[in-house]
Amino acid sequence: MVVAEGMERSRKKAKRSGPSQRQQRVGELLRHALSERLMRGELLSEALYDRPLLVGEVRMTADLRRACAYVSFAKQDRVSSEEQEAMLLELRRLAPVLQRDCAAPLGLKFTPKIVFVWDDLGERTARIEGILRRCATGAEAKL
Repeated sequence: MVVAEGMERSRKKAKRSGPSQRQQRVGELLRHALSERLMRGELLSEALYDRPLLVGEVRMTADLRRACAYVSFAKQDRVSSEEQEAMLLELRRLAPVLQRDCAAPLGLKFTPKIVFVWDDLGERTARIEGILRRCATGAEAKL
């Protein structure tokens, strides 16, 4: 009995540690469907179409009713906050259409509500790489 209780506790901890396989699978399917739909460029306005959009990750809630899609421009030069806001406004406007278009590949009873968030991972990565390069060149100069 003691062993069974311990296993039960470890299962509960494992469930709380991160998303389930189903959440990850549905998130990945939705990411692919969104990317495919946005790559066609039929929906975006002409002002925003000139920059390719990247859907980096989609995180699902436990009940699969909401999806948080992290988006950024494919080429991460310097993106102004105005450009970010313009793209997010455009995607929020298109969210109902995208939800409807992406429902079929998911095969779910309910189509998740998609919320778009700007993904600054590329910018953060570039910043960290710059810091590491400066540290490496500073260490070489001291040798």
